[in-house]
Amino acid sequence: MTPEQEEALEALTSAIVNKLLHPPTVHLKEIASNGHVSEHMGLIRKLLGL
Repeated sequence: MTPEQEEALEALTSAIVNKLLHPPTVHLKEIASNGHVSEHMGLIRKLLGL
């Protein structure tokens, strides 16, 4: 693979990961800002493997 192809693959991979993580990140921020963290803590721990 050429360096240019590696860069393109890295950019594509990063874009895909960002798209996948954006909705749950936004939702977690909403939960935190609404003060509902304790209600969802079990689920958050399971999802994050904590």
